[in-house]
Amino acid sequence: MGALGTDHSNPIYGGLADFSNAGPNDFYNPQTHQTITGVRAAVSICAPGTDLILAAYVGSTGANSGGNLFDLTGIDPSLYNQLYFTGAGGTSFSSPVVAGGAALVVDAGYANFGGGKAVDGRVVKAVLLNSANKPAGWTNNTVNVGGVLKTTQGLDWNFGAGALNLDKGYDQYLSGTTDVPGLTGGTVHNLGWDYGHASLGLSNDYFLENSLHQGDTLTATLTWFVNVFFNSSATADANDNFSDSDLHNTYFDQMDLQVWLLNGGVPTTLIADSTSPYNNVDHLFFSIPQDGMYAVRVSWLGDTYDLTGSAPQGNDYAVAWSAATPVPEPTTLVMILSPTMALLLRRSRKN
Repeated sequence: MGALGTDHSNPIYGGLADFSNAGPNDFYNPQTHQTITGVRAAVSICAPGTDLILAAYVGSTGANSGGNLFDLTGIDPSLYNQLYFTGAGGTSFSSPVVAGGAALVVDAGYANFGGGKAVDGRVVKAVLLNSANKPAGWTNNTVNVGGVLKTTQGLDWNFGAGALNLDKGYDQYLSGTTDVPGLTGGTVHNLGWDYGHASLGLSNDYFLENSLHQGDTLTATLTWFVNVFFNSSATADANDNFSDSDLHNTYFDQMDLQVWLLNGGVPTTLIADSTSPYNNVDHLFFSIPQDGMYAVRVSWLGDTYDLTGSAPQGNDYAVAWSAATPVPEPTTLVMILSPTMALLLRRSRKN
């Protein structure tokens, strides 16, 4: 999780706080016992983490029991009163902002879809990441290789997918296509999400029903789990750690997220490709190069590691996508707070 700061910038919360988590991190392969340096994203998404105003209770009970206020290291005592603490900061604040946003998405999932796949962690993550704003300087180091936009990084090392935006997240989650029937793709609106399953040798295509125009922005996000299971007899030690012998069916798959230009309704020209063998997120963010009909494709490429020797030849995933004419989108605290309250109140719009 990354922290944004400050609300004194223009736009507010438009950059990374100096204490924020950042990457890249190393990747350890438990099958080969090799460490690959500088390849794994440490941050998935960012939220405000400085200059925050927090509700306060400084009475004689609770946090102020016995007259000794809880530790406010780093907060100037002159900045708080009986109602609020001000000037608070840290990733310990940006993380619960994102967690609260995810909880609201889950609540909306139960209210609108009755739960099920709609509240799966992969779906919630894909929705939040795909609807995030891109702060200045955001890059996943996409390069043009033979006319194809390619990234093996997926996310920005510092910002992840960008800055949390629950207003866009609401539209991403409840408008457009909301889970395609079956598990293998289909024709979809230009905005939406799906829970699917990718299998060896097959590609799941999501055909956008409306044409895109040169300069339109297309964002797509693919998420999946690292598959770790514990034996029924597994017992943690005094430090809450498990041994390798407690694990079974442990494997990590490599997935592929692509965008194709269609010719006569058939994917013929690869436009963009995100595949990251050391992460469980693929992410694309780019401008459409030419007018036409497009499709988002999800594929399973194999195991990055398989400790079982017999892992399934495929994996469940969630994918979210959005195609639109770009408009300026400031990163503000308002987009965090107001949509948070509105997320469950606004009626579902399914186009």
